[in-house]
Amino acid sequence: MAESTQQKRVRSRAKTKSDTGSSVTQSSSAPKRKTSTALPLDMKVCCVSSIPVGPLVYKSRRMQGMIIEWDEFGSEQYVELAELQSMRNSSPAFFENNWILIDDEEVLHFLHADKYYGSVRSIDDLYRILKKHPNNIAQLVNTLPDHLKKTLSIVTYQEYVAGQIDSIGVVKAVERATGLSILSN
Repeated sequence: MAESTQQKRVRSRAKTKSDTGSSVTQSSSAPKRKTSTALPLDMKVCCVSSIPVGPLVYKSRRMQGMIIEWDEFGSEQYVELAELQSMRNSSPAFFENNWILIDDEEVLHFLHADKYYGSVRSIDDLYRILKKHPNNIAQLVNTLPDHLKKTLSIVTYQEYVAGQIDSIGVVKAVERATGLSILSN
């Protein structure tokens, strides 16, 4: 005879007596760990280069002869999720140093790479920091990994020279928060 779901649940719980004599119900199952949602491995994911100077090159260890190249800061490449898994396993520096940005939290969680990214998931997030009031910049920059702090410093300099940042206060706030000199004499 088949057992009902309710009977299975009841049977999986055990009644025990504690030292004080009171009855305690304990579940036999271990606490559940948050699991990644299954994503199709052939799914294409947009990856943006966060290296502000020069190209970024990845040589696949999964597919012989496959090379993915980002020409410049902010350039995009679409990479299969299976290849990103291989990249995470064979070249973790791409994630640990935030050389690429992935603006999809579900993908980052699936790859177990979300722990490497602070509040910046896209290039636009870096530019948004520069639009903040100088008093608020330090709080945002403190959440960034070291590589993105360097990137933010370079982007700040480029934006200042291009005339996109008109407040020296923003530049000074980024300098203080990153500990890097942007406008040296």
